[in-house]
This record gives sequence, C-alpha cells and structure tokens, in this order.
Amino acid sequence: MNVDQFVANIKRVTQYGNPATVNDQAAKDVIASMNNAIDRIAKNWLWDWLFTPVSIALTPGTEDYTLDTTIQKLIDVYGGDNNSLTNITLKEYHRYKKADPALGQTGEGAPAWYFYIGRAASGARKIRVGNIPSTTTTLTGFGKLKITRLTDADLGTAKSMLPFPEDGEDVLNAFVQADVYRLQGKTALIFPQEASAEAKLKAWRGEESTEPANNATNSLPAYLRSKMINRRRGYVV
Repeated sequence: MNVDQFVANIKRVTQYGNPATVNDQAAKDVIASMNNAIDRIAKNWLWDWLFTPVSIALTPGTEDYTLDTTIQKLIDVYGGDNNSLTNITLKEYHRYKKADPALGQTGEGAPAWYFYIGRAASGARKIRVGNIPSTTTTLTGFGKLKITRLTDADLGTAKSMLPFPEDGEDVLNAFVQADVYRLQGKTALIFPQEASAEAKLKAWRGEESTEPANNATNSLPAYLRSKMINRRRGYVV
C-alpha cells in the first residue's frame, strides 16, 4: 500500500482522526510515528532492502572523502585483488596505519582500510581511506541506505512506501498502532501492542537471517544415516 492508504488504515483501526481526511492533525501524527518506527526497524538489522551501491572516486594524495548523504554507513567496499577494505579504529590508524614520512612511508599503494572521521555540514559521513593509489581509482561496494523521512507534504500524494518493503508493513503497522495508542492515552493497549510489534519484528528478522537457497544439501546415504543413528544409540564405537 502507499503512504496515504497506510495512514488511513492506522486511523481506522485505532479510531484516531477521520480516515477519509488525508491531511488532518491525526494524519500528521501518524506520519511522525511512521518515521520513528521505520528508524527503529532499520536500526534493528542489516536488512537487504537497505543495501545500496556506493562508488568512491579516489584522488592521488587525498585521503579524506565524503560519502553520499543517502549512505548511513558502509557495508563492504572492494579494494581489489579479491579483498575488501577493512574498517579500522582511530587508535589502530595512529598505532599501525598512519604513514610516517621519516621512515620513507608515503601512504600510497592498494587501498586496504578506512575509518569514519565525522560528518559533513550536510550530515553526510566522512571517511579516511588508507594507501591511496598514485593513479585515479574508483572503489565500488555497498552501503546501508539512509531512508528519507516522510513529511506532512507527502500526505495526499499517494507516495510509495519504498524502499520499505511490503512484507514488513505488518511490523510497521504494529509499532505505529502502539504509538498512536500512546497519543490517545489508551494505556491498557500500549504494552500489549508494543509486545506484539516486537514479536513481529523478531519473526521478520528471523526470516531474513536465514536463506534456504544457501543451505541446499543432498540427503545422507542410507548406510551412513543408519550408522549415525546406531552411534547415537551406543551400538557403534
């Protein structure tokens, strides 16, 4: 469903505001609750729907780079030679990675590591990359997407819920309902609804953390299966 349909459904179920009115105060409250719930869900797990490609153009002699504002954090960046860049700490950088000109170290080579060094004025994350090549190079990989927050201006526009997936709408619905009950002062409903939301989130996360396609196996041969059963029963030493 789109944002307007989601808001109308919440209003209808919780009896909060008029479901037929797309931009009343109740609808704006629901939008705020949706933002909070989506943030909560996004921080709970590295969901595949948050994966987004990243590209970092390295310039010789330049170590510090600003990521795109849509990137929450880096997941994996390919450094070449079948290796990924390692995320290190500032302490590791100062102890082991920082180039020392007195020792003839230039800090050039094949990119091997990076660490976060704060935020730009736009809020975008900044990183320092180690071993910058002497020629222009582009690193590619994947980052965690920062979801654009919904605004009151989105009401009445039939805005898509993407990248939030349809299969997670029941989880989002549960969290938003709990928040709306809090706004209404329905104290008897808040705790059970939050417990239900957490249970739905746990179930969704459990489903996302397993991939049957990665675990396909053939059945054990009959003789080996029989031998293992007998061993469990103490018949085989």
